[in-house]
Amino acid sequence: MLTRLRTPLVPSAICRLLAAAAVAVIALSGQPAAAQTALVDNLNGPYGGPTGLFQATSVGQAFRTGASSHTLHSVVVPLEFLSSATPSNIVGELYGANGDGTVGSLQATLGGAAAEGAGLYRLSGNNAALAALTTYWLVLRNPGSPDFAFWSYTSSTNYSGDGTLPATLSGALKADNSSPWSYFPQLAGPQMLQVNVNPEATPEPGALMLMLPALAAVGPSLRRQSNRR
Repeated sequence: MLTRLRTPLVPSAICRLLAAAAVAVIALSGQPAAAQTALVDNLNGPYGGPTGLFQATSVGQAFRTGASSHTLHSVVVPLEFLSSATPSNIVGELYGANGDGTVGSLQATLGGAAAEGAGLYRLSGNNAALAALTTYWLVLRNPGSPDFAFWSYTSSTNYSGDGTLPATLSGALKADNSSPWSYFPQLAGPQMLQVNVNPEATPEPGALMLMLPALAAVGPSLRRQSNRR
């Protein structure tokens, strides 16, 4: 003998309440703000001088994240070009750091440098992951163009943001692809940069207000339905 399984019908009012709650939950996931947040920024420091990005030269600047993890939005740096050199000559890369603070393994290749105005150029971060309380190296290199480019440094050690610029092993220089890295502390000052991260998603207060009455109404409705069975 076949037994038909009975499933209680859920009243349409409850369905509507559940649907409203579901919409609120989705909205609570939040949407990232359009603007990025500066993790480390020393672009407002006084100009100290240029660091040459000559043929096959690489220059690195270390930075350290704060207590939160992030994804990299972009990096803004001041660059100067001589002769026929253009931003397309410059390659930006993100490296991790070894235990002793030296340049570690490649984490991500950044997007091409795009002019921001006033000698500033933005390189896309390609949403590279940045772990909390971790040191990274921003490396700019000239893969082989004979034309000269320069990355400005500041004469100040001041900066803003939740991240930090290490006081030791802050800068690195590599004469060519086969040479080892040479390291130096913040003597005259660090390379100028602005490391921008994507803001974390935050709950929308309006969605929370929508969700609470919907959920509050579901319980009594379900109890009344149960009592009628």
